Amino acid sequence: VLAGVSYVTELQVYALIALGLQCFVFLAHGLPQMSEKLYDVSGSLTHLALILASLLQSTNRNPRQIVCSILGIIWLTRLGSFLFQRILRDGRDTRMEDMKTSGIRFFVPWVIQALRVFLTDLPIVILNTIEDSEELSFLDFFGWSLWTIGFIFEVVADAQKFIFRNDPRNHDKFITSGLWRYSQHPNYLGEILMWSAICVSATAGFRKPSHLLGWLSPVFTYYILIHVSGIPMLKAKADKKWKGNPEYERYIAHTPLIIPGQRT
Repeated sequence: VLAGVSYVTELQVYALIALGLQCFVFLAHGLPQMSEKLYDVSGSLTHLALILASLLQSTNRNPRQIVCSILGIIWLTRLGSFLFQRILRDGRDTRMEDMKTSGIRFFVPWVIQALRVFLTDLPIVILNTIEDSEELSFLDFFGWSLWTIGFIFEVVADAQKFIFRNDPRNHDKFITSGLWRYSQHPNYLGEILMWSAICVSATAGFRKPSHLLGWLSPVFTYYILIHVSGIPMLKAKADKKWKGNPEYERYIAHTPLIIPGQRT
């Protein structure tokens, strides 16, 4: 997938940067220590490398490229620092435990992260590597407004859960307050909204049909969060802890998975 998409979009250099950085951190720290402590940090730094490298190579940077790049950097800085604080607090990432039985198996999530970073950043990298002379339009301002809503959703949801989990009175409880009252995963809704919003703005500057592959960003983000490493892992962990609890069963049955107001 990484090779194919990068070939069609002519962004092989950026695919190699993503894969190279992940391999470097894995070989320098992950494998020798059998540790995932730098996993999320390396992901954030790879995001930063792709966005900055693509922006700095542009000889005629315009407001659309600059704003979309800044929004991507704000997202990665906020999420990266949050995830790093979390692993420092917890000491480990439970998602990785089954992967650390062998070096080869442990290497898989690092390769997947390279793919995820590349596909997530794709609309920004495409936009930054083309000569975009289009004036700002309604799509830009609509996209940036939508991004702000998504950012607020993710920040508020993560903050509410962080405060809830750090209250001793909530030991062995699950959160159903704040945004979590209306969605089982409001933080994921925020992330999907943000990358959809960046695509809306970036599309105004796309020049070729292949540039529309930038929309793989929100599609891939949705797929990963809903079907792979997000909800399925969290659901399995929650079911193991609270399955059979009437309050938990009621919450799962009546609270929309992602979109507030959506039928369960």
